[in-house]
Amino acid sequence: MGYQGNGFALVSMTNKDVYYVTQDIAKELMALIETGNQPEFYVVTDVKSGARVAIATGNISSVVTKQGGQ
Repeated sequence: MGYQGNGFALVSMTNKDVYYVTQDIAKELMALIETGNQPEFYVVTDVKSGARVAIATGNISSVVTKQGGQ
């Protein structure tokens, strides 16, 4: 699993769910995780399915972006 070259970032969860988000949302999530000030839930739109998802930030196992976060 990893960056698929489609322009989307990947958010992988501990329960093996995967969400595709924009690079900007991925940067926001990464910044929140890095500071330790993330909310319990973060609402995003999965760009592949169009579904709105409330991600439990404590269950994020990884956020995968293009090299350089671009």
